[in-house]
Amino acid sequence: MNSPFDDTAEGGLVLRNDRGEYSVWPADIAPPAGWRTVLAADERRACLDHIDTHWRTEHRGAPPRAEQTDRAAK
Repeated sequence: MNSPFDDTAEGGLVLRNDRGEYSVWPADIAPPAGWRTVLAADERRACLDHIDTHWRTEHRGAPPRAEQTDRAAK
């Protein structure tokens, strides 16, 4: 029996946790605790595009932590 996580042809849900991590998750398996659905069941390419777009948007332009600390100290 194959694992549903091994089937890269199937789509699924896009999940996100509070740390900003994303996962493509099989639609017929309940998300684990601490993860929430951010994209309903869709084709795999759409799931990966969603992750790519949103992850880049969330992290674009954020200064490194050291730079943030330097600004706060001034």
